[in-house]
Amino acid sequence: MALYNYKYLLFFILVIFLFFLFEISGAFAAELSERAKPLDTNKNGFIDREEARGPLQSDFDKIDTDKNGMLDGKEISTFFQKKYGAQTTQDTNSKKSSNTLSSRIKFLDKNNNNLIEKKEASESDFLASRFSSIDKNSDGVVTPEELSRFFSANQTAVFVDKVKLSRLSQTFSVIGSLVGNANGPISSKVSGIINEVMIKVGDLVKKNDSLFKIQQDDYELEAQRRFAIVKQRQSQVKIAQLELAKILMNQKRIDGLKNSSAFSKKKSEDIKQDILIKKSIVNERESLLEQAVEELNRANLNLKNTIIKAPFEGMVTKINSGIGSFVTAGMTVINILDTSNMEIS
Repeated sequence: MALYNYKYLLFFILVIFLFFLFEISGAFAAELSERAKPLDTNKNGFIDREEARGPLQSDFDKIDTDKNGMLDGKEISTFFQKKYGAQTTQDTNSKKSSNTLSSRIKFLDKNNNNLIEKKEASESDFLASRFSSIDKNSDGVVTPEELSRFFSANQTAVFVDKVKLSRLSQTFSVIGSLVGNANGPISSKVSGIINEVMIKVGDLVKKNDSLFKIQQDDYELEAQRRFAIVKQRQSQVKIAQLELAKILMNQKRIDGLKNSSAFSKKKSEDIKQDILIKKSIVNERESLLEQAVEELNRANLNLKNTIIKAPFEGMVTKINSGIGSFVTAGMTVINILDTSNMEIS
């Protein structure tokens, strides 16, 4: 009875040993290849249907021989061996010698999985433009073997990348003096008391920026007075033109009576004389109007010049007058250095 129990125990141990041996060998046989592992996003050791890409996705049902809804390494290996044939000895040796990315390509492998994914290849114009040609199995990644085969098949080919145009600049240090093309005094065009200074030494100004303001009261009054004179002269010209027009109408009426007894030669001569006088008055008043307009323009210009502006872009280096100072026409009030076109001497 004891011998029977001993044999039964040995048989049970043998069965357990064979079971674990089968499971271990099956696990190793079903392990995913390095090319397939990036697709296993949930890290369960299998390629689920939603993880499959490329030919694994299109031929999923053919590859899944045990119909468990997952692909293991053995099923994938068996499918590709049947579809593309077994590797030759030369291919095997080539695979062994090129199972890692070269140092010239390795920098593109951002996630260090020894594969070049499509988004990683986009950083190289050369690989991006030829990715589909290199990725023979269309699985969305390029392996070291695929790169080796591609370059081996194109050893005599010459590849030219697209030229990119870009601006290059170089910075270097020099010792010297900066000299501007214009560095002169700015003068006032009118006389008066400065009542506003809008800048200080060291300020950068643009062309036509306001710098100083001279008291404008007198210049505003002068401009208003000249404007009133112009309006008066315009009225005088209009009155003279109306009087001339009236006399011309009388002349036309009298000339129409030449062939009648009512015609007066003396009145005709008097009207001609009056016409000459009125034309002279019109010309004189028009001349006075033109003179008044010129004086108004001059008064407006003087008013405008009470604001001293920068004649060019530059930096304020010196201010000669301040608020309350009296300046005359032609007096220097400020110095500006032209910074728009500097030279080193």
